[in-house]
Amino acid sequence: MMMRTVRYEKPDAGKTLREIAGCVTAIAVADGADVQSVDYEKLAARLEQDGQVFK
Repeated sequence: MMMRTVRYEKPDAGKTLREIAGCVTAIAVADGADVQSVDYEKLAARLEQDGQVFK
């Protein structure tokens, strides 16, 4: 009988946070706004487009 091994890698939360921060910064610069003022809907749409789960 052949046994298979399944390997699970924990997601890198730091990488995800860096990607979100970079995305927020890019939107803020493009809009000429503060990072805190970035539109949530615009951010969510951009992150979904980039393959991030953000809901």
